[in-house]
Amino acid sequence: MEHSITFEQGVLNFESMRALDIWKQFRRGLGVYAASFAFLREHRLGHGYVVTLIGAFGIMKLVGWVLSQSANRLRLLLSGWVNQYFIHPENAAPDGPTSWLFQGLDAGVEGLLFLLTLWVQFKVTKFLVLVVLSPVFAVYAELVSQRVGLFRTPQGNLIKSIFRGARSAVLLISMEIAVSLFLLLIFGIISIVVPVASFFVWWLLPVLSAVVSIWFYGAALLDLTWDLVGLGARNSLRSSVKFSGLALALGTPFYLAMAIPVMGWLTGPVLGGLLGTVSAVLCVRQFVREPVI
Repeated sequence: MEHSITFEQGVLNFESMRALDIWKQFRRGLGVYAASFAFLREHRLGHGYVVTLIGAFGIMKLVGWVLSQSANRLRLLLSGWVNQYFIHPENAAPDGPTSWLFQGLDAGVEGLLFLLTLWVQFKVTKFLVLVVLSPVFAVYAELVSQRVGLFRTPQGNLIKSIFRGARSAVLLISMEIAVSLFLLLIFGIISIVVPVASFFVWWLLPVLSAVVSIWFYGAALLDLTWDLVGLGARNSLRSSVKFSGLALALGTPFYLAMAIPVMGWLTGPVLGGLLGTVSAVLCVRQFVREPVI
């Protein structure tokens, strides 16, 4: 059967791939990502969709339960605060100020919960997906690598990769947060020092923040493959920097899939996490002969 991607012909060595600019790496990475759907089907790895969806649904239910419990506690806390400081006999009537206050309180808590849910979906859930589902992604990275002949180095094993995936995800997430806070600080200082530039600065910040997030998600997906070829955490990060075009190509579908309202809980892990992991293995197998040291 003819594969969508030819692995044995036209394979680029490391030096030639590194010579490509970021834009060409990005385009080739997206091409491999598009072919990953057919790869899973042809190699009978479609069960990865089911396994990933089950894990994503579990994360969704867990986050929903935590948010529900947090909202109830917040509502009780605010109600107690209002009772303690604002309730008096003269305004205790059902249609009095206290009643209006409680109605506003309920509406405010519901609105806060809604905004919090959106924020969790767009930011926090990506982190949970990378960390909690990293064992699933590590297993499928192993399966895909066996299908394409990218065999693990002797010093590694799947169990180590599972723990490595979770640890690397946490590390990369921490680095992303640090970089985002640094950008926020720098842009804030620029706005104070040069007020006329405030509009441009605060327009540019979300764009740069998105690019930073996309790169780190791609780097987290590539890390599982770098582990397969024997790279440690430090060299893995260096390799992702050298292949920034590939990292951006793999992180973009993840970012966009997680941004889908409501369905992002499920589309992100599948379209971003699973297919991104598969694409990372295919990219390294197709474009890189030797590990990046």
